[in-house]
Amino acid sequence: MNEPPSFEAYQRHLDARLTALDAPLRAALRALKETPLHPEVDLLQFEFIHEQADAVFPILRLTKRRSDGPDFYTYGQSYDPRRACFYDADQPQYLSGPAGLLDEPLINDALRPYYLPDDLDDDLIERCDVHFFEAVCAWFLSAWAEVIEAPLSAPAYFLRMGDDADGTVFDLAQRREVPWLTMYAQA
Repeated sequence: MNEPPSFEAYQRHLDARLTALDAPLRAALRALKETPLHPEVDLLQFEFIHEQADAVFPILRLTKRRSDGPDFYTYGQSYDPRRACFYDADQPQYLSGPAGLLDEPLINDALRPYYLPDDLDDDLIERCDVHFFEAVCAWFLSAWAEVIEAPLSAPAYFLRMGDDADGTVFDLAQRREVPWLTMYAQA
């Protein structure tokens, strides 16, 4: 028997999904910590792309070189995971290029009716969207803080889609919002 759509049901489904993905996310973060960065990589971006959560895991890792300049993303721009991302295919022993943190989408069958709704109330959709955004961000940041105890060899930041339009990102080492350009300042 299917339960009727409600915000409370959505919260339960999302909590269950995040719980199921918690161990794989932490394993991916541990592997990241143990993989050497390419010598040219001096900045890591972790980007939360809510709109793709039904097809892929919505947090993407991009390797950057500050010398390439800031990589602003603005509203209305088409998403391209390769944009301003440094990748060296000739040196696979190093971490470079774009990659999802996990190989499966975050949205599962229980969440799908809320994610691409046909007949849900607009207020319910908005509440679910806001909760998704807040819950996934808090879950990722909590896992990061617990697994990546010490800063990586390069600064890293978390970007929630649209954040850079207001000029801020979340510095993962300092665990606080900072101006976007602070992350691109040379150390």
